Amino acid sequence: FTLSAQTLAMSILAMVGAAVASILLAFGAARENVETKKRFSIENLQSQIRIGITRLLLLIARAVPEPIWALIFLFVLF
Repeated sequence: FTLSAQTLAMSILAMVGAAVASILLAFGAARENVETKKRFSIENLQSQIRIGITRLLLLIARAVPEPIWALIFLFVLF
């Protein structure tokens, strides 16, 4: 029974961690009217770089299958 409870606790912890990470990445990947700014400005450039990097991270995360992520985490942790 204790192993089942530990497995359940780990899965709940993983879901909460994934939810928090997805919310933070969603704000980083959202476009905040970057196209409406016509003039060149540092803020516009920084926003475009932030959006590009965040979307690239999301693209890479979605491109790698889940079993490969599991193997990567196993190799890193052990």
